[in-house]
Amino acid sequence: MVVLGIEFPFQSPANQPDIPGSLIAIGAVLLLPVALVISRAPVVRNKRRGGRWMDFPVNVLLAGMILVVLLLLVGGFIADQYPCWVGVPNCD
Repeated sequence: MVVLGIEFPFQSPANQPDIPGSLIAIGAVLLLPVALVISRAPVVRNKRRGGRWMDFPVNVLLAGMILVVLLLLVGGFIADQYPCWVGVPNCD
C-alpha cells in the first residue's frame, strides 16, 4: 500500500474510528494465519504419506515467508506495547 500510495482512512475527522478502514486492517492481519495453514497443507499431507517435505519447495518457501512476517508483526506489537504492560506512565 505504501508503494502504491494507497492510504485508508483509519480515523474520521471527528476523531471517531473509521469502521471500514479498521476492518480492512484487521482482516488483512487475520488472513496471515489462514494463508499459513493453506500454504503448508500440501507439505503436511505429503509428509504423512511418506514423502519428503521438499517435494513442494514453493509451498515451503511461501509458508516460511508468511511465518516470518507473522512473527515480525507479533514481535513488533509486543515491543510496542510492552512499556504499557509493565506500567510505564504515558506509554502511548
